[in-house]
Amino acid sequence: MGAAPDLDFDVNDERSTRAYQIVEEVELAIDGYFDFCDEEERPPTVTGLAVFMGFSSRSALDMYQTYGDGYAYALARAKSIIEDVTIVGMLTTGVSPNGVSIILRNHHGFKDTKEHTVGFTPDALKRLSNARSRVKKAKEDAG
Repeated sequence: MGAAPDLDFDVNDERSTRAYQIVEEVELAIDGYFDFCDEEERPPTVTGLAVFMGFSSRSALDMYQTYGDGYAYALARAKSIIEDVTIVGMLTTGVSPNGVSIILRNHHGFKDTKEHTVGFTPDALKRLSNARSRVKKAKEDAG
């Protein structure tokens, strides 16, 4: 997969020096990955970006987002581009809505939410009030 940077140390070992010392190096690697994807006519993925940049996992790539605003911005923007390409690609190629949902939940942090509204209809409130009155009367009669 493409020309990853020449790394002579383990980028996943926190004791090692960072593979990308400045934000511009990260930006160049990101641009290189998107160029590679264009040349190979393949859709970009976050995992592909991580591997292209010389990391062994997405989480190692994610760690770079904690190294400061410049790193965070560059990687968040790259992930947003990948997300957009993924969504547009799925929507224009006839992938089922379930497929789109699975990809977004598992790879882009989307969450399914369900709203539950609990309430009583006016009729239910009236029956509840009547039941309370009957219980109260029964207690008075018993006491």
